[in-house]
Amino acid sequence: MGVIVVSVFKGQLNQKLAASGINPTEQQKIIVQQNKLGGIQIPENFSNQSKAAAQIAVEDSFIYGFQWAMGITAIFLHLSRSHLIFHNS
Repeated sequence: MGVIVVSVFKGQLNQKLAASGINPTEQQKIIVQQNKLGGIQIPENFSNQSKAAAQIAVEDSFIYGFQWAMGITAIFLHLSRSHLIFHNS
């Protein structure tokens, strides 16, 4: 499940950063940390606007990845339960 969360997080983070208006150099400083997921550190030398945009991008991407993981878990749970009901009838 962790691979899915990381993959979804990375894709979403790249999209959010590209749409954020943060300059490409600052985007790269965030992207190189993307394996940290929600633990990404926003550099102190970012402007306040860039810090806020980067923080929102990281938080939104983390939540998006977590939601995907929970959705997949719910599907597996449902399939597993359906399998048990079908075979125990």
